Amino acid sequence: MSALLTLIARLERLGDRFNPIVVKEVRQALKSRQFVGTFLLLLLAAWAGSIFGVSYLGESIDYGSPAVAFYAGFFFALCVAALVIVPFSTFRSIVEERAETTLELLQITALSPVQIVRGKTLSAMVQVLVYYCAIAPFIAFTALLPGFDVVLVAFSLIMLLITALCFSMVALAIGAYARKTTSQSVAALIVIVLALGGMGTFFSAVSAVGERIRFDEPETWWALALIVFLGLSTGFLCEQGAVSQLTFDSDNRSTRLRLASCAQWLFCWIGLVAFLNARHWPALSPNASSANLTMTTIYITVLGLLFVSEPDSLSRRVSRGLPRSRALRVLWAPFLPGGARGLLFALVSLVMLGIFVAVLLPQLTRTNILDDQQTRRYATALAAYSVIYLGAGALLARLLRRVMPSLYSFHVLLILILTNVLLVVGAEVFQFLSHAPVHTLQLYEVVNPFLTLRMIADADRGSIDAIACLVVTAGVAIAANAGALWRGVRDIVRDPVREQIESQRQSAAITYQQA
Repeated sequence: MSALLTLIARLERLGDRFNPIVVKEVRQALKSRQFVGTFLLLLLAAWAGSIFGVSYLGESIDYGSPAVAFYAGFFFALCVAALVIVPFSTFRSIVEERAETTLELLQITALSPVQIVRGKTLSAMVQVLVYYCAIAPFIAFTALLPGFDVVLVAFSLIMLLITALCFSMVALAIGAYARKTTSQSVAALIVIVLALGGMGTFFSAVSAVGERIRFDEPETWWALALIVFLGLSTGFLCEQGAVSQLTFDSDNRSTRLRLASCAQWLFCWIGLVAFLNARHWPALSPNASSANLTMTTIYITVLGLLFVSEPDSLSRRVSRGLPRSRALRVLWAPFLPGGARGLLFALVSLVMLGIFVAVLLPQLTRTNILDDQQTRRYATALAAYSVIYLGAGALLARLLRRVMPSLYSFHVLLILILTNVLLVVGAEVFQFLSHAPVHTLQLYEVVNPFLTLRMIADADRGSIDAIACLVVTAGVAIAANAGALWRGVRDIVRDPVREQIESQRQSAAITYQQA
């Protein structure tokens, strides 16, 4: 008995060496009614399913593949606990911290925002592992039945663990962005809907893929690596978003988030190139190439709209961390906080995507996405739409910030979406009243990007005029923000705080030499 008490005391001292947020969250979670209730319900559901299944099958349990049905039931119960209960409890943990004003106490401690966010994420994973331990005896029971596939079980459990990590990071980011009571209620509903939808999609995908997956084929591992990278990189991006919301307003909130978003889509394209070269596959089909290009452009546009809504002012804390060289400041300007610099970052990302697709991709692989004239027109219209939305978002954010100092990024995004929806409805009504030809693209229909891009891809009549209209509008959007872009870079190059620091260093060096 004394040896057991000694072991417990040593484990407690070892636990104190970990992240204190992990220790605090785990202790609170294990003592909460939500965790105890979920744990008991999980055990009860698995036990009841086992008893009912054995009683229903009877002597026929020794024939066929009953292990598949048993494991599917146990795995579904584990998915509910790991993909719905745990992410929502993670969301509630940071919301309650903000509601009980204990988050400010954590921020003024020696813990950094990264430690706070990762501590909550690790505590969520500890809960998931406890649920794994609860369901493990029942999975061991299915191993005694005919039809048990060890490889498939290991694959599904590992993918569930990775998915639970990603879901927890996404829920934590949503909770970090929800600051007020109204937004917290809406965010809770969003988390529940996303968790239930994601859980259903994951369970269906694993059940469907498990019947046809071939682990002896290299293409399977390439596809799994891409899926895992997309999931983990998205989770890391959400983690950086949560960290930015827990960082003080005077600190740099944008640089890590912009670097992570740029690295995600860039590494996806590099992985595609590596896959094509490694497998010696032929060039991608035009539909697959256009789909990849479209998703990447939409990704850059959506994140760019979040960046262009930031205030353009630069704090003294950020200014002190700028490089001493003005050339390095110019290169570093797109990654620094500020709405104009966010617009510059999005435009640079679009240029990098264009260079990669038009120049580097044909050289590295046999895939030339822009070899067809119709594809080039489609890519031009897609880029023009992105520039138009980014320019409109940056201009709208600057105008609204004059009357709404506490403007958030999602405000600008919602206003743009509602405005675009109204324009699309107006265009549809005008087309109905004017009895315009259906297969001819009218200029007023360019307000509907989905219809316009589809008709440009199908080479319908009027597509060339629509592309010209989009290019001119994109040029107007850039011209409307040209002054803000110039000021955003100029403020970095001619930063007075940085110049003051340099002058103080030179004065101190001269004084030291004279002494």
